[in-house]
Amino acid sequence: AKGAMTGLRRLATAAAAAGRGARRVLSDAPRVPAREALELVATENIGRKAVARTALKAGTVVNYFDAPVVSRPLMHTVQFDEQVHVAPTEGAEFISHWCEDTNTRIVVAEDRRSAEFVVTQDVHPGEDLSFNYNTTEWDMESPFVCACPSCQARAQGPRLVRGFKHLSLEERAEIAHETSPLMREMALKETKDHLSMLEEVQDREGELYYTAATSA
Repeated sequence: AKGAMTGLRRLATAAAAAGRGARRVLSDAPRVPAREALELVATENIGRKAVARTALKAGTVVNYFDAPVVSRPLMHTVQFDEQVHVAPTEGAEFISHWCEDTNTRIVVAEDRRSAEFVVTQDVHPGEDLSFNYNTTEWDMESPFVCACPSCQARAQGPRLVRGFKHLSLEERAEIAHETSPLMREMALKETKDHLSMLEEVQDREGELYYTAATSA
């Protein structure tokens, strides 16, 4: 129980830090429209994917999206709130999921009405654009087996991508700094519920030990 509590507190700290970082205003960030920043390439196993059309610097915004809003998840939508889903536009909807070594992230506004695709490290022309879908989706309606490079080289086989809800504490902590406001809210609620349950278990264990010790 003690180890689990430590892991949960670590996740809570990382998620809270992510919330503070996400409040930075991106109004001064360099912007390159998706139609200029990326191009779509056909693949054999995942359909179309987005690759960089030109060199992109870290911090560059390549897509802003806020409509149309749908109440349930579709193939390319991003979850802004529990019943608010919006798809990226201009080809950014084809930016691939990678479990590791991603080069973009989605920054969902704190009011959960809009989002931006932001480059997180310098990207060369022709390079795959990728982000981790688990940073914006809690419980995916259509899970899929990942085909990213790290999964292809993984001894245990490729991961099943299902949403942030299904990640281990260690996996959550690794990407917590890129999670959306909704993911942080859901994870923090779940964490508080787990901590409360574990503290109750500890209290009961303490009472049982005290009772046993005094009656011995």
